[in-house]
Amino acid sequence: MSPDMDDKNISPKRTFLFSLFLTILIGECCLASTIGIASGQATADGRPLLWINLDRPDDRVSAAYFQGARFHFLGIIPSNDTTTVWMGVNTAGLALVSVVSAGLEGDSTGQSGQFLKTALALCADVQEFQNLLDITNDRRRKVKAHFGCFDKRGRAALFEVGNSTYTFFDVDDPIENSDHFLIRSDFSITGVGSREEGVWRYHRAKKLFQHAIMGRMLDYKYLLQHVARDLANEEVDPDPWLRSGNLVPPAAEFLDTENSLNSYNTAACCVFQGVRENEDELLTTLWIILGNPVAGVAVPLWCRTGEIPKQLVSTEVGIFKMAGENKDKLYKKVGSGRQLKLKAHTGKKSWSRNALLHKENDIFDMVDQKMLVWRRTAPSLKELVVMQQKAIDRILAVPGRRE
Repeated sequence: MSPDMDDKNISPKRTFLFSLFLTILIGECCLASTIGIASGQATADGRPLLWINLDRPDDRVSAAYFQGARFHFLGIIPSNDTTTVWMGVNTAGLALVSVVSAGLEGDSTGQSGQFLKTALALCADVQEFQNLLDITNDRRRKVKAHFGCFDKRGRAALFEVGNSTYTFFDVDDPIENSDHFLIRSDFSITGVGSREEGVWRYHRAKKLFQHAIMGRMLDYKYLLQHVARDLANEEVDPDPWLRSGNLVPPAAEFLDTENSLNSYNTAACCVFQGVRENEDELLTTLWIILGNPVAGVAVPLWCRTGEIPKQLVSTEVGIFKMAGENKDKLYKKVGSGRQLKLKAHTGKKSWSRNALLHKENDIFDMVDQKMLVWRRTAPSLKELVVMQQKAIDRILAVPGRRE
């Protein structure tokens, strides 16, 4: 049990509020996803990173802004269903993601997204999230999931959470985790039963993180462009072809991505970049690719804006619509599934890898230049809103607005 906390933090006095939240929760579909978290000791710039590739058959995903009981927050939700939040960041600088894992303790599931929403509304940091788990252990949460998180102090952790128990993993544990990062997929380290589901993605993501850390190049860009969009499967790794800029061998027309980090069913990707000690927690950045990562472009979002650009809210227009159209051009039905058309992916059309990454790199440059200034002098709300919109305009080829 975690130590007691003062009146400003979560305490047993708030159990009524927790109980209220937890009794109105509704079910959610089972998700197949992969998450990774790295502390500032592993990253190139000393800021923590949190990544998730969200896989689900229904790929309608959108962003939403919530005014919570204690903190406001940005969340990624299933279409327009605001009862469930799969990942998000709040105004205290707490970033949080979840992935369902059937092998954990208990027999009740379906509420990890609602639990995460509650946590973002009420918890300021990793310790308070752990206190929330302590308080709800005896209430039999309908949760069987992994939760990855970091806070404004740079603390990073992963929790394997069952109905009435949980296991805490410190990303910076000097004995158990000297690499300062952790990966999880559909199976649990502490769970029971088969570990076949997600094992390939787990080891692939771990290998990519290790490679980046050894080269001191683990940053948000690497996660978005090399991990989230990774297409390797058990038999072939097309990455060397893609890096060389050459077309794939003529015989390699299609690529099976069923077990890839970027699979056909990947509906969204998020990368959260935290802050260093003494930096403003409101500069914690949520980078989101709505839609299949190889078909989309990352957009930066900040809690301080208090809003979500309209092009990220609807699944019928804007960013999601563009990514959906690109996905239709990049994948083809082969047998009982869908495979990536490699020549379309490496071609010269607007939906090709190079065209999409060109737009994304322009956005990275814009944001990086501004962040150098904002880390010295806090940006105004207007500056952040303008930057969000400029990124979207760049993606959708709308003439840029002046600041």
